[in-house]
Amino acid sequence: MLEAVMIKQATKAGFIKWQVGGVADLSFPTSKTRRGRVQAGGTVSPTIMSSNQELYKLEREEMESYRIRRLTPLECWRLMGFSDEDFRAAEADEINSDTQLYAQAGNSIVVNVLEAIFGEMLPKGQDMEEEPEEEPEQEKIESMDAIKQKIYELTETELKAANEKFPLFASSHEAYAVIFEEFGEAREELEMVEYSLDKFWTEVKENESQEVKNKRLTRIYENAVKLAVEAIQTAAMARKGILSSYQKGDPAHGETTEN
Repeated sequence: MLEAVMIKQATKAGFIKWQVGGVADLSFPTSKTRRGRVQAGGTVSPTIMSSNQELYKLEREEMESYRIRRLTPLECWRLMGFSDEDFRAAEADEINSDTQLYAQAGNSIVVNVLEAIFGEMLPKGQDMEEEPEEEPEQEKIESMDAIKQKIYELTETELKAANEKFPLFASSHEAYAVIFEEFGEAREELEMVEYSLDKFWTEVKENESQEVKNKRLTRIYENAVKLAVEAIQTAAMARKGILSSYQKGDPAHGETTEN
């Protein structure tokens, strides 16, 4: 079996190697000025044209019997996705020559034709999957609102647990001290997440192994969860500070027990 075919072209060598099973520009076979008929050994395909510029993929079993010819006007119309009835209607007009019929068909392949071609090229049983549509903005908002509601509920649960152990803050000074302490812990977790993300990005750029990247993703996952916990605790203490500010008798709140 031939592993490659030498394609004649107008270069110093006089030919270019074409790997069997690849693609080549075989138009104008008698031309003495054509070059660039094969690109990247036949692995790169130029634009498919509608006239006699077609590209041909030669299977090994068909090497000796393959015949190259120009598409007929009807075949060209079919390739462009038109029905035979469309072609017959255009052909019936006496002013339309074959040249005009080729031009009317256009010189680019429409989407449904490409879909059919690629469907034949894909392995059997493999479907062409459509790109998932972007989630509508309203659905994104509703999804975010649902997540926020869960966070509010977790914050209230954390607040109730904290109030069972300790009453509301006696003063704003106590509230601020606790809130800043919680915020400091949340900020530390945030810095850990940022550090892990930076390291992960470096590992991706340096093409580290999947095992290394998975370990880093595990750290990101764990640190992000810890950050979420600290953020909820910070939110609970902030909420507790707001509720405590309504207590009377705390001069720092601008309130007194005096009538």
